[in-house]
Amino acid sequence: MIQSILPHLYRIEIPLPNSPLKTLNSYIMTSNDRHLIVDTGFNMPECLETMRNAIEILGLDMTKTDILATHLHADHNGLISQIMSETSDVYMGRIDREIFLRIMTDGDTYWQVAEARYEQEGYPSEEMAQTRLWNPARKFVSSGVFEITALDDGDVVRCGGLQWQVMLTPGHTPGHICLYEPHHRILIAGDHVLFDITPNITWWHDSRDALGDYLTSLERISTLKVALTLTGHRGNEGNFHERVKALQRHHADRLQDVLELVKEQPGISGYEIASKMTWSIRSNWTDFPPGQRWFAVGEAISHLDHLVLLRKLQRHHVNGIHTYRCR
Repeated sequence: MIQSILPHLYRIEIPLPNSPLKTLNSYIMTSNDRHLIVDTGFNMPECLETMRNAIEILGLDMTKTDILATHLHADHNGLISQIMSETSDVYMGRIDREIFLRIMTDGDTYWQVAEARYEQEGYPSEEMAQTRLWNPARKFVSSGVFEITALDDGDVVRCGGLQWQVMLTPGHTPGHICLYEPHHRILIAGDHVLFDITPNITWWHDSRDALGDYLTSLERISTLKVALTLTGHRGNEGNFHERVKALQRHHADRLQDVLELVKEQPGISGYEIASKMTWSIRSNWTDFPPGQRWFAVGEAISHLDHLVLLRKLQRHHVNGIHTYRCR
């Protein structure tokens, strides 16, 4: 599906097969000079077919088309290597660029570090093996390493008569960026603000406090004048400022839930906390698909890290496992 948002600005709905996200919103800007694709979809045949059809319908010359990823997740950049030309410039926020290149050049080490943290939180080794096989961040990434131009907070990206201000909004990833067009009051939000689902805020070994980063970023963008929010997934209908407040309340409630769970069961592990939290997915914890369990535990860890830094929880090490108690 191709939706015209403004002259020279289009939304492309890219399917994400077998993913609870369902689709990715890719945004394409056209001009007489160079075109720009923002976010791409997984490196999968279904994503590639939809993207190539859109490129053909819009008449893009890929030798004059650049690509920008709002962040390092594979559903937002997996197709870059498949659609870029030798003359395409590729852009990503500086922090996520560095992590992305590290994953692409030494992914085994990167994932070993991540898995070690999850194991410290009580993640069972047999479940880790299942998750390793499922993980889309491993299966559907771009093929090969390519040059990426780093974007910094305050940079301006120009295309099709629009001038997008780069805003560093860490949280969902350590170097997530949004693009803000002040004249039309449009925000390309990536996965920072979503209306129909809540962005996953997980643990990152490149961030001391991913949830704290996210809450700070939400507060920062709350002052923007936004008439239209172009999200990374699902629908774009909704009031931006009301949604920001709802996301802030959501995490405040989440933090309180975690505190209550620790009060009820002192010495509980991060994995056990995740298994007892309330999730939108309608099934018992034992029925969670491996990938959803990984995301849930990561989100629990980010809330635990935040509470430890706020000195509301204490983290202890018992037989190689992190356990938690209230202060």
